[in-house]
Amino acid sequence: MGKQADADVPKALDWRKTDGVVTAVKNQGSCGSCWAFSTTESIESHWAITNNVKAPVLSPQEIVDCTPNPQQCGGTGGCEGATE
Repeated sequence: MGKQADADVPKALDWRKTDGVVTAVKNQGSCGSCWAFSTTESIESHWAITNNVKAPVLSPQEIVDCTPNPQQCGGTGGCEGATE
């Protein structure tokens, strides 16, 4: 496998302009779980790019529901914020 020439690599690439790579914006509302939303969006897009398919729509709520915050640091867990 040879090294690709720098001339073949674009200087910039906006994945929002590539159909099916970025899903619609999700509404976080008052839920303190920005980390879960950014995580699911990243996974959706990486899956689409890696597998050359339309991005799946994942659920940040599933991550939030399963996230405890036993030390009450930044919230009480779930939508009230968590650090784990």
